[in-house]
Amino acid sequence: MNVAYYGPGGRLWALTEHDRGSVERTGSRLRIAESVVEAEDDGGLTFHLCERTSPFAKSLRGTVRVEPGVVGGDGFALDDAGRHRWTPLRLNARATVRLEHPHRTAWTGRAYVDTNDGDEPLERGFRSWDWSRTSGSDLTHVVYDVTRADGSTSRVRRTFRQDGTHVPLLGVEAFEVGKTRWGVGRRVPSDVGTKPTVSRSLEDTPFYARTLSTARVGGQQVHLVHETVDLQRFERPWVQFLIPFRMRRAA
Repeated sequence: MNVAYYGPGGRLWALTEHDRGSVERTGSRLRIAESVVEAEDDGGLTFHLCERTSPFAKSLRGTVRVEPGVVGGDGFALDDAGRHRWTPLRLNARATVRLEHPHRTAWTGRAYVDTNDGDEPLERGFRSWDWSRTSGSDLTHVVYDVTRADGSTSRVRRTFRQDGTHVPLLGVEAFEVGKTRWGVGRRVPSDVGTKPTVSRSLEDTPFYARTLSTARVGGQQVHLVHETVDLQRFERPWVQFLIPFRMRRAA
């Protein structure tokens, strides 16, 4: 269960690999070690978090309740063979967060839930991708630009309405906003003739970056959560050597 927290008290990051015996799944419940996510009867999701942070193994406990929101509908294939898929699940929901440890904090805000699944390792299908999403009172814009392993590209650029229907997001292009400290390039979407800016770097790793940006999309000034993954870097031996410092492996 990957948990990233940015707020009062600093930054927290938890991501631990467990063996098969630590995972249980039913139609409405997923348990990974001591953390559990449950699908509620009203369509909401509740995450019961009991994790250890990396790299210092502090306890991270709390709950996240995601209320029902706009359902995204069908998934989108990211490659021609359909081996990799992205599906938006809750596009403009509300979340209530209550952390108990390592410090107490609580708030309510917007929430977004999606899923990626595939039939082969990501690095076999892709070289890289840039993903971003915005949310407002009635629209959510999502951009998924991928470079496949053979060098070809694919774009999913959609605007989702409150009723869950979606239309193509037109009139945007991807702009370079500068590399991270680890040298990972980032391409953030913005309306043609405008340029996005980086508001805050949330994650900066040798092959992955998460950034909060500001841009004009669909004619409106918005905040974007943007992610870049460089899977060619991910495969390099020196990056594989560093991964256990961020991804704990349970004994």
